Amino acid sequence: ERRSSFGRGRRRFLSLFTRSLEKGEVGNLTSLLITGSSLDGSKEIQDMGRAMGLSHLFALSGMHLAFILMMTQKPLSLIVGKQKGEIISKIIAFIFVYINGFRPSLLRAFLLMMLSSYFGVGYAHVLSLLLMTKTTPYVLYDYGAALSFSALSGILILTDGFRNTMAMIMSSLGALTATVPLSLKLFSSWSLASLFLSIPGGIVIEILFFIIVINSFIPKLDYIILQIYEIINKIPSIIPTLTQYDLKLYWPLMFTTLSIFLLNKAFPFIERWIIIKVCGTSTTTALKRLKEY
Repeated sequence: ERRSSFGRGRRRFLSLFTRSLEKGEVGNLTSLLITGSSLDGSKEIQDMGRAMGLSHLFALSGMHLAFILMMTQKPLSLIVGKQKGEIISKIIAFIFVYINGFRPSLLRAFLLMMLSSYFGVGYAHVLSLLLMTKTTPYVLYDYGAALSFSALSGILILTDGFRNTMAMIMSSLGALTATVPLSLKLFSSWSLASLFLSIPGGIVIEILFFIIVINSFIPKLDYIILQIYEIINKIPSIIPTLTQYDLKLYWPLMFTTLSIFLLNKAFPFIERWIIIKVCGTSTTTALKRLKEY
């Protein structure tokens, strides 16, 4: 990063923020979820997350931007109106991306958020990748960006046509099936447990992120943060990591995922065929009986 006032301002803010935190579990968690690295430089939480297949929950990504929008957009809309509230919340999201040095995973999410206002999500996803590779080609060598793009690609493909709970399940399946080959290449392993832990883990991290942001301004919630931290620490002892070192279980997982997806796509056509067949048969039978009379 060049020694510009733009960069110096970012580093100064980060320095002031980290110095305002107290050393310990609360400080580490706060720093990890806001800046992407723990206060004391330890990797304990990230290593545990990687073993459980939940490293994406502790890495700065679109999930964090979604949390920021959830926390700011509605209150601001009530205060200054919907349109202004949306603009201000997006500015806050941009500041978050800037403070964290335009990390590829965050920048991808921000570009997607902005472009999806004008294009479909699929087109916005591809355009964000093209823009990033054009302006900052180094993202092609960033494993965080690679995992981020592949996970979202899997989610977008497999959640199409699903709603509510099933969409959440398919998003976990999509992210996992799309990132396993990369995880094996980069980390020599992948965790089947992420299939079961991604949804509840995401909810826990969402609550934790919300509490930590409040605690940054009103430091009275350390006890609650510590309790959540204890719960996170107990997960490996309660639920096995199910770490895999090859693709043996990946193929059945992919086959099951694609089967669910294809059945969901085929069902409307099957349903229409049944209705046409039944209605057609009933109509034909009724006409025959009318002729008899």
